Amino acid sequence: MKQAKKLLPLAALICLLCTSCATTAVSNAQRYLDSSGAILNTLFASTDVSAPSGSGGETVTAEPLNTPTDFVMSEDGTYSFTGVEGADYYLLYFCAPDTAEGDDSFLYSSEPIPSDSSAGTYTGSYLDVINAAYGEYLARVVACPAIGDTSHSMSAPAAAPFTAVGEQSAPMLEYFWDPFSDTMNLQLSNAGAYTYEAYPAEVEVTRTNVNDPSDTVTAVLEGVTPDNANFSTPLTKGQTYTLTARAISDSPYVTNATSDETVVAENAALGDLNILSPGYSYTHGSINFPLLTENFDLANGGSAGDLVGFAGAYSYNCTPTTPSAGSAYTYIVDIYFVDQGEGTLELREDGTATLSHSQWAFITAAHIDGVWIDNGDGTATLNFNTNSVADG
Repeated sequence: MKQAKKLLPLAALICLLCTSCATTAVSNAQRYLDSSGAILNTLFASTDVSAPSGSGGETVTAEPLNTPTDFVMSEDGTYSFTGVEGADYYLLYFCAPDTAEGDDSFLYSSEPIPSDSSAGTYTGSYLDVINAAYGEYLARVVACPAIGDTSHSMSAPAAAPFTAVGEQSAPMLEYFWDPFSDTMNLQLSNAGAYTYEAYPAEVEVTRTNVNDPSDTVTAVLEGVTPDNANFSTPLTKGQTYTLTARAISDSPYVTNATSDETVVAENAALGDLNILSPGYSYTHGSINFPLLTENFDLANGGSAGDLVGFAGAYSYNCTPTTPSAGSAYTYIVDIYFVDQGEGTLELREDGTATLSHSQWAFITAAHIDGVWIDNGDGTATLNFNTNSVADG
């Protein structure tokens, strides 16, 4: 599957740098373009430049540098060109393959390739100076004058066709076993790696029951993008599973149609408690609730969950108070997230639990339900149902 790419003129691309991005894909692009801001500004401004000169106030048009010669792009991504006198650095950039002469639109731009102040031969791999997705391009290279050199402007480009090919990375996944719905939630954590490769046609996760190898099922994520990286598969509570994953591509520019296989989880025993891999992310809105807290101190309270949000780390800090009717334990909860918030934790005699917070700052009052398990040593395990989160 060829990655869709939008061709932007330089002026629009500069505007993009100043525009708030709504999607992860655009955010990734903006971060890349921001890092090349000086380059893009140079490209945008490097047409004819006029500078005042002489006592009469007449203007002198800057002389374009000579165009680099002998420009070639090899199949392995190696570039080569002969430099020109007066260049301070060179820029390599990729355009759509049908870009017309004189059209300054481009898709990807390199970092500066420093000049050695000579017209010698310059060689290297585009992978060292530019991030570009696999695909077909018209590669161009230009010579650029030093900043402050008003007597010269950027050269006309030398061009060469180029097809970027390569391997696709193996998928990396995080997971969350939800015992309240008997569902294994999966999250492709390296979707961004495919931005400069080619997004897989699908990612397959095979889950095998360790105790019954005939119980093997494949879950598929189709249409992979940074914004489409979550999927799930039902599993049986009380069983032990091993999960493996691979990416499959239909792009003609990918040299391995099927990626290496990776292990998502090995011998994962699925019981009554939530299981979250270290990198699994979830959201409950402006502020998240904890899903699993082990060794909670019943007598003294303490943290019922430590989390990290966009404003930094925060904890649900619990202080014991007189138990409410029907509760074995009740706690007043303090939370500092942007501002001070409060709430309650109820551990009821029937084994159910509710953690809540009130409204403060821009945080809407909400609660989450779950269960608590007395560990018999003065501590408890708190296990909350992510699907029970509600306002109020």
